[in-house]
Amino acid sequence: VIWGWLPALLWVAIGTLPLWSSIQDDIRSGDVAYLLPRPMSYIGYKLAEGYGRMAARMAVLGVVSLGGAWLFSGSLPSAPLGLLFAIPLALLASCVLVIFYAWVGLMAFWLQDAQPVYFIFQKLLFVLGGLILPLSIYPDWLASFSAWTPFSAILYGPAQAAYQAELTAVVWTGVRLLLWGGFATLLLAWTYAKALRGLEVNGG
Repeated sequence: VIWGWLPALLWVAIGTLPLWSSIQDDIRSGDVAYLLPRPMSYIGYKLAEGYGRMAARMAVLGVVSLGGAWLFSGSLPSAPLGLLFAIPLALLASCVLVIFYAWVGLMAFWLQDAQPVYFIFQKLLFVLGGLILPLSIYPDWLASFSAWTPFSAILYGPAQAAYQAELTAVVWTGVRLLLWGGFATLLLAWTYAKALRGLEVNGG
């Protein structure tokens, strides 16, 4: 377990900056009105901020978690090749998660408080992503359903690679992350454009 699925899951879940709160604060305080006229896209600026902080957090957490796993287990992982697969998959998963968090933050344009949306998204991430229990022990119908969601690709996919370095599963996880990343990007762009149109209509 120390070198297994849980450290990889926590690395992605904890290392990814909850960008939604920063976007929500800009919207609720009105600061977004001063940031929108800048030459750089507001949402592009927030994503760059999120990725920069994510890289710093994951670098520190990665060193701490690997060192802690080595200290508590007293040995290197039994399948070190899995880490070579899990690390890039976890970084890609975190990038996708940042995009989804940015989308959650944009909900504040309509709801003023995006925390309920984040709460639902987080709980789905924990349950369908395998953070609470490994998806391998779920009932077949629930495991199959979770495989069609972004949550299992974001959390369970990199974690599975850490202890079960099967090339087919690794490639499939990478493909799913790229597909969900594309979907999240399109969803974010559409939501952002809709929010801007709403501001223009209301004279914002």
